[in-house]
Amino acid sequence: MTIRGAGLIAAAGVMFACTPACAQVIAAAETAYLVVRPEVRVKTDEHVEGLWLRTTATVRAPSETWRADETSSGYGFSLQKEVIGHTWLGLSGYTQEARFDADRGMIRDTRHYAGARLSFEASDHVEMGFAWLRRLRGRGYMSTPGSNRGIKPGPKAYMQVHF
Repeated sequence: MTIRGAGLIAAAGVMFACTPACAQVIAAAETAYLVVRPEVRVKTDEHVEGLWLRTTATVRAPSETWRADETSSGYGFSLQKEVIGHTWLGLSGYTQEARFDADRGMIRDTRHYAGARLSFEASDHVEMGFAWLRRLRGRGYMSTPGSNRGIKPGPKAYMQVHF
């Protein structure tokens, strides 16, 4: 199902009104880019006795600039242990749900990723870190350098700002 125009803007407005604003910059080993396509993301964070559990559900709209012509959704988790001060080390997992590409008449497989994550909380408003996820299951498009279908292989540096 594709949401277009006013419906997408209204949904984004409701999400922005109900949740704190968040920007995320992702840098791959060979390129850096800003995530600018519309998305709705619901996150939960729970800190308990030196453990940090985060869950995420995401729906992204199609984007011509990313050559991604289908709406995508996924969910993930991260379980980390505090190792020194505000530094966290742990595991992450992410699943990209199956998607239907109406233009090509194809269904993309569900893809599963897992790997290590190192995070640092610079303040209440800034989180930085590194993640290295590998595709465990699902065909879809190959995760090759230069491809923007699926999660690219290798380490990712990220910074998340809450404002």
